[in-house]
Amino acid sequence: MLPDSPGDQPQAASPQDYPQPLYPPGSFSAPAPNSNSKVLKAVLITVAIFVGLGIIGVGVIGVGMWYVAKSVHIVPSASFTESDLGIAIYPGAEPSLRGSRGKIAGKIVLNASYYTPDSADKVIAFYKEKAGPTATLFTTSHGTAIRLIRATGDTTTVNVMRVPDESGGKTYIRITHVTETAAPH
Repeated sequence: MLPDSPGDQPQAASPQDYPQPLYPPGSFSAPAPNSNSKVLKAVLITVAIFVGLGIIGVGVIGVGMWYVAKSVHIVPSASFTESDLGIAIYPGAEPSLRGSRGKIAGKIVLNASYYTPDSADKVIAFYKEKAGPTATLFTTSHGTAIRLIRATGDTTTVNVMRVPDESGGKTYIRITHVTETAAPH
């Protein structure tokens, strides 16, 4: 049905006819950045960088350990000769199963372990004599190390310590010999 006269037309609603919003326009705008949010952002970025560097570091260490594990072989200490180790084996010392042979960073590394009932002082005196006057002696609370560096670059280190728990009071001897894999040019 059409209106008959202009006065019969529906009137447009006025703004007062609608309910007013609970919150005025613009009240939900983002807060202005303050110095606290900038500090938090800087801290989070710094933490993220350190976590990333830590993950990279763990990866590098893992690859290095994998490489070393792949290149080192466990062998009984009895398999080494005095010539292999670059120094005499203490007379009467019992070889352990904790020897190793490996190639690391272009060098051949041999480790041999022995036990003797003799005192640590007697073993140290023996190795000081065998190593000669150019050897260096280091003493710590854990034991003594005698290091001999030869003109060829080969290094022999003898560690001597008393290990009462593991060996029944015997003296522990560990010999490490490091040599070049190829002759220097």
